Amino acid sequence: MEQYGQDERIDHRSHADRGLTEQPTIHEGVVARELEKKDVISDRCEINRQIKADNALLRERLRQKQQQQAQQRQDKKKNRDSWERKNFSGSAF
Repeated sequence: MEQYGQDERIDHRSHADRGLTEQPTIHEGVVARELEKKDVISDRCEINRQIKADNALLRERLRQKQQQQAQQRQDKKKNRDSWERKNFSGSAF
């Protein structure tokens, strides 16, 4: 891939071994894709649609959790700064 100017790399490890929380999709295959082109719902493609929706929900929840943690850190710092100003203002350090 490098010789074609691609930055992506192929990794043989599982999602778990790579530390990924998302679920991997399954191989759909040519037949399933052809069915979908003909507006026939393929079980394999349907499973992948569900996996992708679940992964999107997981990413959103993780993003929300990270935002909450960042807000908690900011609040903690504000409280600490406020406490220090209140308790150390005018002291001779």
